[in-house]
Amino acid sequence: MHTCKTINDFLTQVHAQEHLESAPPILTLIHDLKTRFWGPTKELRELNNTDNEESNAGILNTPFLDYSPVAIAAALQYLKKTTDSAIQTDWFLVLDERAMEDETAVIVNVEGKEVRQVKVEWKTASRCLAAASIAHPGIDELREIAEGNEDGVLRD
Repeated sequence: MHTCKTINDFLTQVHAQEHLESAPPILTLIHDLKTRFWGPTKELRELNNTDNEESNAGILNTPFLDYSPVAIAAALQYLKKTTDSAIQTDWFLVLDERAMEDETAVIVNVEGKEVRQVKVEWKTASRCLAAASIAHPGIDELREIAEGNEDGVLRD
C-alpha cells in the first residue's frame, strides 16, 4: 500500500526529470483493473475510501497486491483487452515495499515466462524504462550497471 502523496511525489520527480530532458511523459499509473487508461498520469487524485476510516485516508490499495511480475503482465493484458486501454503490458514499473524508503522503483520486463528486473531511482525511472524497452541500453545492461552500485539501484 502506498499513499496518494507518495505516488504524487514519485510522479513529480519523474515529470521534473522528463521536463529537464525535454522528454514526453510515458508513465500511466494503473490503480484499478476496470478503468480505461489512455495516457500518461500527471497526478493521482485522492480516491474515495469505502470504509471511511481516518487511518486509511489517502491510502492507495494496489490491485496487484501479492502478484508476481508474470501475473501483473497477465492482468495488464486482460485490462488492455477488456477496456481498450493504450498501455504497455510487457514493460512496466512497480513501486514495491522499498519505494517509499529509498525512492526507487523496479523496471520489469516479461517475455513469456522470462522476467527481468532492475531497481532504479524515481527521477530516472521513466527514461530508463523507455531506454530499456527499445534496447538502448537494454535491461540487461542496466542491471549490470545497477549491480555495480552498493545498493543495487540504478542512478544517474
